[in-house]
Amino acid sequence: MTASRRRFLLTVWDTTLGAAVHPVAVLAVDTDPARPGHAVVWVPGTWDDADGWRERLAGATTAAIAAALPEWLAQDGGLALAEIDAGPAEVDLRTAAEFALDEVLAVLLPLFTPER
Repeated sequence: MTASRRRFLLTVWDTTLGAAVHPVAVLAVDTDPARPGHAVVWVPGTWDDADGWRERLAGATTAAIAAALPEWLAQDGGLALAEIDAGPAEVDLRTAAEFALDEVLAVLLPLFTPER
């Protein structure tokens, strides 16, 4: 793990809970000048719910995302993000984001899936 690599859980407003806690994606960012980059993986079935995050990230460079992170972390409202562990350093950013998404799907998503 390097200090330049970070991962975030992106969430949106959940009307039942009254807070921005519904997971829609994982964002991985590496600001190391030797290998800058970012990757986003979306929670299946949340495309419409994730409109705000898709608009926020559309066309954004890694530098722009890294610069916006402090503001996004401090904001309250319909969109939120929470920093999670950086993930394994030996994998690329997309894979690191996918690993975190696997955990979201296994642990968090069942909490937001309506019972049938």
